Amino acid sequence: MAVRQMTKVRILFPREALEEFLQTLQSTGLIQVNELSGRSFEISKESEKALLSACPWTLQEVESLIQRLKTFRRGKVNLRQKFLGDIAEMTKEEFSHYIEYFDYSHTIGQLRPLLEEHDANAELVHSLSLEARRLSVWESLPVTIERSLETESTRWHTLKIPIQKLASFQAQLSDDTVLQIVSQNEHTAQLFLWHLKDDDRTDKLCEDFSGEYVDLFQPSYEGQRIVEILHGIRLKRREARVRLEIVRDELAEMTSALSALKALYDHLLAADIREETTHHVGNTRRFRFVEGWTQERHLERLRAIASELSPFSHVEIIQPESGEEPPVYIVNPVFFKPFEMITSMYGLPGKSEMDPTVHLGPFFILFYGLCLTDAGYGLVLTALALALILFARIPLSRGGLPWLLLYAGIVTFFIGIPFGGWFGVPPERAPDFLLANAGAPISELRYIGQVWNLGEKSGIDFLTILAIAVGIAQIAYGTFLSGYWKVVHGKTVQAIYQDFSLHVLILGVGIFLLPEPIAAIPSMVRDIALWVSVGFFIWSRGYGSPWYLRPFAGAFLSLVFFMSGISNVLSYLRLLALGLATGALAFAINEMAWVLSGFFPGILGMLVFVVILLGWHLLSIVLNALSAFVHSGRLQFIEFFSNFYEGGGAAFEPFARKRKYTLLV
Repeated sequence: MAVRQMTKVRILFPREALEEFLQTLQSTGLIQVNELSGRSFEISKESEKALLSACPWTLQEVESLIQRLKTFRRGKVNLRQKFLGDIAEMTKEEFSHYIEYFDYSHTIGQLRPLLEEHDANAELVHSLSLEARRLSVWESLPVTIERSLETESTRWHTLKIPIQKLASFQAQLSDDTVLQIVSQNEHTAQLFLWHLKDDDRTDKLCEDFSGEYVDLFQPSYEGQRIVEILHGIRLKRREARVRLEIVRDELAEMTSALSALKALYDHLLAADIREETTHHVGNTRRFRFVEGWTQERHLERLRAIASELSPFSHVEIIQPESGEEPPVYIVNPVFFKPFEMITSMYGLPGKSEMDPTVHLGPFFILFYGLCLTDAGYGLVLTALALALILFARIPLSRGGLPWLLLYAGIVTFFIGIPFGGWFGVPPERAPDFLLANAGAPISELRYIGQVWNLGEKSGIDFLTILAIAVGIAQIAYGTFLSGYWKVVHGKTVQAIYQDFSLHVLILGVGIFLLPEPIAAIPSMVRDIALWVSVGFFIWSRGYGSPWYLRPFAGAFLSLVFFMSGISNVLSYLRLLALGLATGALAFAINEMAWVLSGFFPGILGMLVFVVILLGWHLLSIVLNALSAFVHSGRLQFIEFFSNFYEGGGAAFEPFARKRKYTLLV
C-alpha cells in the first residue's frame, strides 16, 4: 500500500567506538550500509580482533561440528523438528545464556578429538573389512606368504582366471606343474600354481587365458598363512568396532550441545557480518563514519541511539550520488502481507511508483478460485495450508506462501459452491443430504447452494462472460491507477487524456447499452453519450500530436488500442479453460477409480478405489493449485501491471543480524 520514504545518511562516531556502534546498528536493523564508492579505507588489526571477540573458532569450523554432531543424534525426532531441520528454537534469553555462560572451550575441546578418533576407527574398520574381503578367497592357500616366490628349482604363483577358461588352461599346463584351485565363484577361479623354474610357458599361458597374477605379500604377513592373517585382521576389526561404538555413544551424549553450538554459529555470523561491514567504514583524523539508507521515519530514532552511545556522534542527511536510487521497503496492512510475495516475484516498485500489493490481492485470489471452481479442492487446500501455518507457527505478519494458499483455498471453496464443484462428483451421484432438490429429475439435480452447472452450456456461458467481465474490470482498474498516480505527481491533463478517457468511453457505452427497463433514458441521450465518449476517446488517443493531425492519429491509435485490448481481455479466458479442466480431471479420476476397482473382488476392490481416489485427487490438487498460481500471477504481471507498473526497485537490506541455525520464539 505504501513505499516507505528513504533518506541517505552519514553517521560519524569516535574512532574508539567502532565495535559498540556496529553492534548497536546491527541489533536495530535501521540502516542499510553502503559501500563507500571510489574510496577505500583500512581498518586496524586491533579493530578486526575486537570485532571477532578473539574467538578461536571460525564459522566454517563450528558449522562442520554442527553437521558432524547431528549425525549421532539418537531417539525419535518429532514432526516439527523434521520440519525445522537444522534450526533450533529458543528464546532470546536462552540464546544470550548460551553465548555468555556455555563452556564452549570444554565442549569443543572434547568434541574435536572424539570426532578424530571416530574417523580414525571408522577408516580402520573400513580398510580392514576390504582387506579381509580380499584375502578371504585365499583362505585355503596351502603355503605361507613369503617375500620370494622362488626356490632353487621351483617357482609358485597366486593368480585368478575367468571360470569359463579354467578347464582349457588346465589342459595346456605341463605335467610337472602343480595346480590347486583355492576357491572359485561363478565368474572367477583363484589358483595356486607351482611349476619348475625353467618352465617359461606358464607366463604365456596366463596371458593367453586372461589370467592375472595376484600379489598377496605385505611385510607384516611374511611367514604366516592366510588363515592366520585373517584371524588377526578380524580381531583388530572387532576391537576397532567396539571402540567405534564407545566413541559413538559419547558423541550421542554430546548432541545435547547442538543448540549451544547453533547459537554460537549465529553469534559468530553476526560478528562476521560486522567484520565485513568494517570495510565500508570511512576514516577521518578523529572520527569514523558509515553511509547508507534509512527509513525517513527512523531518522530521529537513529539520532537518539547515536547520541546515547556517544555525545560526539552525529547523524547527518546527505545527497545520493548521481544515478543512485534509494532501496525500497514496502508496508501493507497485515491482511495483505501474503500478497507481497507476488509483488516481489515481479519486482519491487521503481522510482516514483506505487506499491501494487493491495490492488492485486483481491484479483489474484478471485482468479485463483475461478481457476479451480471446486469447493472440495478448496477445502483440502485450506486444511493443508492451515495445518502448515499452525505447525510451523507462521504469523500473518510474516505472510508467505502458506497464508496465500489459505486465502486461495477459502475463496476457492466459496466460488466452488455456486458452480457445484465437489471433487468432480456430479449431483446425481451425491448423497441426498447434499442436494437442494433431492428427487428431482437427474438433469435438474443441484447441490445445496449450486446455481450454475459447468457440465451444461448455460454454466459454461456464464463462466465465459464472468471471465471477460473481470478481465475488463481489472484492465480498467489498472488504467485508473495509472491516471491516479499521474494526478498525484501533478500530471492531471496527461492522466485525463491517456487514462481516464477509457473510463469515459466505458461510461458512455454503458449508458448506451443499458436496457430500458433498468434505466429509462431517452434514446437521444443514449446516442449523445455514446458519440461524445467515442469522440473524446479518439481525441484523447491523439494526445501529443499537432491539433490538425490529432483526429487521425487518435483514430489510428484507438484502433491499435482496441486490437491489443481485445487480445488482453481474451487472455482472461484462461480462467474458463482452467476452471473446466479442473472439474473434468476430477471427474475422470472418479471414473478411473470406479472402473479399475471393479476388477478386484470385495474389500480389495474398495481398497483400490480409495487408494486411487486419494492418490490421484491429491496429485490433481497439487497440479491444479500450481497451475492456478502460475496463471493468476501471469494475469497480474502482463495484463494488469502493464497499465501502470514497471517495478525494478532494489529491496532495502538492513545491516542486521542474520540467523541460520536458530529461531527466536
